[in-house]
Amino acid sequence: MAALGSDAMRGSAQHPRHRQRPVYFRIDHHLHYRYDRPVTLSPQQVRLFPLPHALAVVARYALHVDPRPDEQHWRLDRWGNRVAHLQFAAPLQTWSLRVELDVAVLRRVVVPRRRGPRAAQTAGLGWAQDGRYGAPVLQSYRATGPAGPRMRALVDRLAPVAEPSAAWGASLAATLRDAVAHRVRHEPGIQPPEETLRLKRGSCRDSAWLLVQLLRHLGLPARFVSGYWIPQLASQPHAASPTHAGVPAHGDGASPSDAPHTRPEAAAPQAPPVRAPAGQCHGGLHAWAEVYLPHYGWLGLDPVHGGIATAAHLPLARAAHPTDAQAVRGRLQRCRAELEESFRIQCAASVASRTWPPAATSALRTMTAPATTGAEGAAAADGAAAADGG
Repeated sequence: MAALGSDAMRGSAQHPRHRQRPVYFRIDHHLHYRYDRPVTLSPQQVRLFPLPHALAVVARYALHVDPRPDEQHWRLDRWGNRVAHLQFAAPLQTWSLRVELDVAVLRRVVVPRRRGPRAAQTAGLGWAQDGRYGAPVLQSYRATGPAGPRMRALVDRLAPVAEPSAAWGASLAATLRDAVAHRVRHEPGIQPPEETLRLKRGSCRDSAWLLVQLLRHLGLPARFVSGYWIPQLASQPHAASPTHAGVPAHGDGASPSDAPHTRPEAAAPQAPPVRAPAGQCHGGLHAWAEVYLPHYGWLGLDPVHGGIATAAHLPLARAAHPTDAQAVRGRLQRCRAELEESFRIQCAASVASRTWPPAATSALRTMTAPATTGAEGAAAADGAAAADGG
C-alpha cells in the first residue's frame, strides 16, 4: 500500500482561498485481475493519481496493491504524469489495485480568458509565420497520423479561424458530438480516426483521439487526456453561451473488458444537457482532449458531451498518444485473463470546514456503479481505452 496525505498533495497544487464552499467527494476505484494460470508480469505502470487541477485539491490519496509488490516507487513520466511503478518477482494468478481518493472541487465554471499578445510572446508560444506554433515544447503534440478521405474532408470543412478561441473549441467539440454517436465498445484498443468517422460511432477514447488528430491536422497542438468523470458535478448550471458548452448529468462508467490486453508476442493493441451517451452512465474513467490555443493556454474539450471540460473532469494523465495515458500499463505471458472493475463515488452532504484547501469530509451518500468483467488478454487496463463506458 502506498498512501499520500493532504500535506503532500497541497504542495503539488497551490490554490488561493475561495469564499465559495467546495464539494467533497470520496472515490473508491477497484481493479481485480485474474488469469487462468500463474503468469509472470512485466513492471506495471499505474497512472491513477490526479493531476493538478484548477478547481480541485486532493485531500487524501491511497493506492493499495495486493499482493504487495516486491518493488514500488513513484516518479514523473516525460509528460508530467505521476506514475507508480510496480514490480512482482513471483508469477501471479490474481492481483488487484484499489485507489482511495478524497477530493474537494469548486462548483465554479471557468471559461478561459484571452491573454494579451505580450504574455504569449513571453511564454514563447506565439504563432509562427506559417500559421503554426514555433515553440519546441509543443512539437510532440503536433504529430499527425495518416489522414483518410473523411478526415481530409472534415479538415477542409473546419479550416481554423485566424485566431481560435474557447468558443471555437467548444463548437468543434459539439460538431464531433453530433457526428459520432457514443457507443459502449468492448473491443481492445483505439479505433483509427478514419474508422470512427466511417462508422459514425465509437467509445469516448475513440472520439477523444479523433478530436486530438483533427486539431493537429488543423495546425493546433493537442493531447489526449484520461481521467475520472464525476457526474454529480455535471448537473451544475453552466453559462448558456457558445463559450461554454455544458455537459449532461451523466458519466461514462469504465468497462474493464474495454481494456486492451497486451502480450509479449505481439504489439500492444493498445451547460445544459445536450446529448447523453447511449446506455446507462456512471461515474468512472473517461477520456477527452486538450488543445493549446494562442493567448488562452490549454483548453479541455469533451467530444462525447460536446463542450469544454468542466469541474466534472478530473484528469489523471495527459500525453501526446493514448498509450502513454493508460491507467495501468504492462505486459505478461500469453494467457486467458479476466478483469473485474468497480467504481464508487461518495458525495459529501456536509463538510467539517468551509476553508480552501479542504478539511475532512462527513455525511457521505453513495452512488455505486455495478462491477463488470472482461475476458481474454493480459494485464494492461488501459486508461485510454478503459476510460469509457464502452
